[in-house]
Amino acid sequence: MVTIRVLVAMAVGAVVAALGAVFLGEYEFDEALPIGAGALLGLVVAEIVVSLGHHRSWTMAGILALLVGVSVVLAGHLDAGGVEPVKAGAYLSAALGAGAAALRTAPWGRRTRDGVAQPGT
Repeated sequence: MVTIRVLVAMAVGAVVAALGAVFLGEYEFDEALPIGAGALLGLVVAEIVVSLGHHRSWTMAGILALLVGVSVVLAGHLDAGGVEPVKAGAYLSAALGAGAAALRTAPWGRRTRDGVAQPGT
């Protein structure tokens, strides 16, 4: 069930992802630093949304993966300045960031008899 708390958490996550895109866009996507930064951005955005929203679902995992992936590709576009093509490192970083966000947000855990996931058990 989607509550106001979850919607606010998703909005905060979108703001953090946009700010992360602006910050990552200042760096060259040539070496391992921005590639690892994409995965870290995915983890940070997912952790903020899960912590604020107190909710995990496959739908949220998909939305956050898309949000983080688009924000990192936007960072690659900002790095290129709109003149050069987006570097392959930006796409790799976006895939890693999207995967990290999805893995952190997905409702992993044991299912009980009533079908409710119990995280951490």
